[in-house]
Amino acid sequence: REDRALRAQDRSAEAVRLILVDARLKLAHGQSDRALRQLETADRLIAARHQAVNPDGYDLAILRAQTSMQAGDYANAAKEAASAADLARAAAIDERSSAWVGKALLCRAQAEKALGESAAAAADAREALHHLEPNLLPTHAFVLAARGIAEAAPGTVTQ
Repeated sequence: REDRALRAQDRSAEAVRLILVDARLKLAHGQSDRALRQLETADRLIAARHQAVNPDGYDLAILRAQTSMQAGDYANAAKEAASAADLARAAAIDERSSAWVGKALLCRAQAEKALGESAAAAADAREALHHLEPNLLPTHAFVLAARGIAEAAPGTVTQ
């Protein structure tokens, strides 16, 4: 189905989501270059829709950030995560309480931490917690990761 969609330049949401799932799988298997190629394909198909706002854009930005993290390009990961946060805020029912915003901020915090920017990482992690804690269980991996980054910064106290 994916090959058929690519040959036909199928811009449907289903075709793009299939490509994004494939990119996630490639990323999970450490195949950053192959994941990046899938993300470039998804980007072209999304752009071809000519929509001002597209929900697939958030997934694309988050996956780009994760791919950049895996490749060691932390500055680009932070940039892509910031883009994902902006897209999530625009799509959120309540932009002050959104797990999508929280996930993107956590991703940016992780990239900032990798860049050695601990104060910025802690600030983003604290902001991520404001979004994640009302929407996810306290034991969720995103909540725990955000707490870990927020608490690792010197002089930082979290709830």
